[in-house]
Amino acid sequence: MNAHPIVLTIAGSDSSGGAGIQADIKAISALDAYAASVITAITAQNTEGVFGIHPVPAEMVSAQLEAVFSDLAPEAVKIGMVNTPEEASAISEALEKYRPAHVVFDPVMVSTSGCGLMADGAMNGIVETLFPKARLITPNLQECSALIGRNVSGIEEMKEAAKLLNGKYGCSVLVKGGHSDGDEMTDVLYDSGQTTMFSGKKIDTPNTHGTGCTLSSAIATYLAKGFSMEDSVQYAKDYVTLSITAGKDMSIGHGHGPLWHQAKGIGLREAQQRIDRWIRRYGVRYFNELTNMAVLTEEVGELARIMARKYGEQSFKPGENRDPSEEMADVLWVLACLANQTGTDLSEALERSFAKKTARDSERHRNNIKLK
Repeated sequence: MNAHPIVLTIAGSDSSGGAGIQADIKAISALDAYAASVITAITAQNTEGVFGIHPVPAEMVSAQLEAVFSDLAPEAVKIGMVNTPEEASAISEALEKYRPAHVVFDPVMVSTSGCGLMADGAMNGIVETLFPKARLITPNLQECSALIGRNVSGIEEMKEAAKLLNGKYGCSVLVKGGHSDGDEMTDVLYDSGQTTMFSGKKIDTPNTHGTGCTLSSAIATYLAKGFSMEDSVQYAKDYVTLSITAGKDMSIGHGHGPLWHQAKGIGLREAQQRIDRWIRRYGVRYFNELTNMAVLTEEVGELARIMARKYGEQSFKPGENRDPSEEMADVLWVLACLANQTGTDLSEALERSFAKKTARDSERHRNNIKLK
């Protein structure tokens, strides 16, 4: 698992910085990956609307792609705004030549403010060229409706649409339900024959400019880090929720304001999921040997107890060529993030923990001597 992978975003430039390539770079960087970029269009836009679009010539898109792929070799690619079929062909040729491990395509057709972002009549050519190259596509309800030629609104319709698009193009499909009515929102993922739903409450804020761009970039980043599709979607959604929450009361512009991409912290649920993944692979006993070295916070201690209750005393059974060192580093990173989120000084906590452990070991040693 690469902790700091290279992720390439191919998208349009948003002069206000809230969506497009600017949002992508902020999200990728916030998630500790390196962001490279290829610009497909220059837009004049702000939080109130899009006032002009200038597509980048296809040959310049090709030149940017060649420059990035030949030198940086990104592990994942996020594709956003593609304005013309010629741009789509240039992108397709580069993907065919360099074959990055993960391609996430957010087929943006309309901006948050309602402006069309594809040239007239370009949708079919772009879709037919790029969807088969993607590992995941992430249409919202409006985009999904346009893609299948009929209205998509309810959960069952979302499931049906996801399966239909998967069958036609061979890629996994995440249908985003954020534009649905009501206080709840549900996204539907169809991946490897399995349907997974991600539900949550909507956050009451007008500051949602760039949400789709941010989500797709975050998914690409987590895929590049080595997480499964389902985990990548969940962790990306958690990050987007954190960013929306952090920026919900901010006043940037007069329309739909942006997310706050610099929001820091990791939720206990994500920590539990990552450690849960580690335990499934290596066993609770081996995990306990790690956590017993340093109880950093009450939350971490409770997390360990939850895992122990859930799995019991499983033995560590080494698998074929399985080295847990990278997973151990991932768990330690999670614990460090939790310590940071709760305001715990990690170095002082470690010193206290080792001091306590040393004292306990000394007491145990003295008791053993007395017994002898």
